[in-house]
Amino acid sequence: MDVFKVDGVIDMSMLVVGNVIPMSDRDGNRLDGRVNAIGGDSVKMDFNHPLAGHQLHFSGEVIEVREASEEELAHGHAHTPGMHGH
Repeated sequence: MDVFKVDGVIDMSMLVVGNVIPMSDRDGNRLDGRVNAIGGDSVKMDFNHPLAGHQLHFSGEVIEVREASEEELAHGHAHTPGMHGH
C-alpha cells in the first residue's frame, strides 16, 4: 500500500478495483497494472497484457527464406535490418 503514497497520502479515488494504474519496475520500465483487490495494507494487481488468456488468430505470408548468418546462429535469433538493437 505504501507504494501508492504521494507526499504521505494515498489517493483512494485512483486506487479502485478495475482501474489501470501506470507503475514502473526497479529499472524504470513502465508497466500498466490493473487493481484486482484492496485489503488492509495490500493491493493485488495484475500486470498481464490485456490480451493474456484470449485466443488470438494471425495470418501471415512468408516473403523471404534464407540461411541464417553465423552471428544470428550465435545469438539465437534473426537480425532484420532496422529491427535489431543489441
